[in-house]
Amino acid sequence: MDWLQKLRESTKTVLLEAAAFNGANIRRTSRVLGLRSEASGRFERGVDVANIVRALDRAAKLLEDMGACTVCPGIVDQYPTVVLPRQISFTAKQVNSFLGTEVPQATMVDILRRLEFDVDVHGEKITVTVPTWRADVVGPADICEEVARIFGYDKIPSTTPSGDIVYGGQSSLQNVIDRTRTILAGIGFTETISYSFTHPAVLDKLNVPPDSSLRTAIPLLNPITDDFPLLRTTLLGGLMETIVRNLSRKNEDMKLFEVGAVYRPEQLPLKDFPQEPLMVCGVLTGRRHEVAWNQAKEFVDFYDAKGAVETLLTSIGISGYKVEQGTHYALHPGKTAVFVKDGDRLAVVGEAHPRVLDAFGLNRPVYLFEITAEILLKHAVPIPAYQPLPRFPAIVRDLAVVLASDISVDRVTRAIWESGGPLLADVKLFDVYTGEQVPKGSRSLAFSLTFRAGDRTLTDSEVEVYYKEIVLYLERTLDAKLRL
Repeated sequence: MDWLQKLRESTKTVLLEAAAFNGANIRRTSRVLGLRSEASGRFERGVDVANIVRALDRAAKLLEDMGACTVCPGIVDQYPTVVLPRQISFTAKQVNSFLGTEVPQATMVDILRRLEFDVDVHGEKITVTVPTWRADVVGPADICEEVARIFGYDKIPSTTPSGDIVYGGQSSLQNVIDRTRTILAGIGFTETISYSFTHPAVLDKLNVPPDSSLRTAIPLLNPITDDFPLLRTTLLGGLMETIVRNLSRKNEDMKLFEVGAVYRPEQLPLKDFPQEPLMVCGVLTGRRHEVAWNQAKEFVDFYDAKGAVETLLTSIGISGYKVEQGTHYALHPGKTAVFVKDGDRLAVVGEAHPRVLDAFGLNRPVYLFEITAEILLKHAVPIPAYQPLPRFPAIVRDLAVVLASDISVDRVTRAIWESGGPLLADVKLFDVYTGEQVPKGSRSLAFSLTFRAGDRTLTDSEVEVYYKEIVLYLERTLDAKLRL
């Protein structure tokens, strides 16, 4: 040791020092510096501060017995925070109730005294003074453990636990989440689980506005690493980092989703528990199908992500929603759609913003969707309503109209439903055309209209009435022109 090397024949005085360091401070310093030692581990767990003087006396006595020195009297003790022996009060009845035993009080007292506890008995009340070197004994439960291990675990009778049986089950939200996982996995997605922690730089990469509530993230007092000092407020950061990590390992075709909680406080510092909404997020990139001789080498696009959301909503019984152009901080402003029903935003889907891709170092398009689970639950139909197969045939009519390019398909579809009458059963878009035969600034939309009655076979004359009404309504409200 270094101090031994400094001893000389002329050395006359040696000072012995023994110190007890603050365990929490040692742990934090060791963690920050990345240094672990036997000493740091010992002080982290705690040492017997009250016996430091006895330890010094013992060391000095051993040196004197070896003839190595003459011990001088006196000691300098810097002891700012005095640690007093801990006292715990209990009764034999409490210990027996906890253990399920019938150990006599005298036996308990004898066991504790043999373990060097100071025991004071006043009637049924027992007060023990815990030795300073037993830092692990802090409460009545620890006293019960001491009694049980000395009395003998084999002497404790085995009993069947008793209590009220509560019928278990999942909440409606858990059922929707399980169904969501099953549906997404069934259409080719792989579930991933990421840390509930994040870093402010991730929010910067996601293009989150400075004044967004997502920036109000809860800081951690004891983060597992400097890379994760905050609780996450969105799942998108973890999924984007997963994409980056997989691409660096040559996994280039991915359909991933994650279901998890995000943590959104009302304010900081915290004065109440934060909201913890469950979110469903997904990402797609790469080829649509695995590489094979019989598969086209097509890449996923916006409509793959949109189709995944539509499949999910349909599978849990949500219908009658609108798909509108929308905005999202992490998505391309011209390639973003929102699913809306009764004023609630069911989902948002789109292509990642170019700035987001650049920030994460990606050179390929990535498509995202984000859904709030509680809103899914609000509109989900747990038990779908079944209808019998139609007994009478349907009549299908095609309708092609030319209208302005800025009129959305959803708006045209809603207009057809509004004017189609009670016999209209289905509306499907099957063609979009822009070319020489269509005026500039316009496009042709072709729909397949299905008419059906539940009690009879329709005639062409009946359908023609509703068909003409649809054409007139489109001409009147959308300035559409019938394309022949």
